Amino acid sequence: MLVVEEKLLEIEEPNLICSLNYPVIRLLNKENNFINYINKKIYEDVLCFKEVVKKILDEESSDIYMNILTEFMITFNKNNIISIPIEFSQFLGINNISYINSYNYDIDLEKEVKLKDIFNSDIDYKSLLKNIVKIQIGTLLEDYDKSSNVDAIDLINMIYSIEIYDDQPFYLEEDGLVFCLSGYEMGSYSSSILEFKIMYEDGVDYFSDYFIREVLE
Repeated sequence: MLVVEEKLLEIEEPNLICSLNYPVIRLLNKENNFINYINKKIYEDVLCFKEVVKKILDEESSDIYMNILTEFMITFNKNNIISIPIEFSQFLGINNISYINSYNYDIDLEKEVKLKDIFNSDIDYKSLLKNIVKIQIGTLLEDYDKSSNVDAIDLINMIYSIEIYDDQPFYLEEDGLVFCLSGYEMGSYSSSILEFKIMYEDGVDYFSDYFIREVLE
């Protein structure tokens, strides 16, 4: 059984305050080198985020003052498959930029679970996901609220410019697959993160035998 502990790294420097939450995965009563590798990768990604921001600040005016934080969720933990999205955020005054890194692993097979592992090999999953994004954006536009933190123009532009990549961030939930797009992928300077979800019951015809066996059953 996988157990996840929450760790907090708090750092305060002259122009930077960091509140970095990150997970540490444990396998009960057993040491596991692959889990150690995952923990090391997550920790290094969190530290790298802090160092990149610090380098940018050092190269800019000393008057700039920034807060950064990371937050994570355990969205799936079953059959020794774990899914952890981590949101990395920078705050400069009232402005912020955020993105999500996802960590999806099959501990038994000692492998990272990628989008290509989820879908049948004869499925063009990138085109499938692009179509799902366009449909869901259309729904967002129909119900568009001007108080939304996403501009309608950005949504319209996204319909025409959206691309899905091999390493597209995604995470698993109990009832569906969620994939994430940042403002930069919308072709804008929006700081928002948009998430799109495929319910498992709607995508079962497209999923691989591996995914159905290990996640859905």
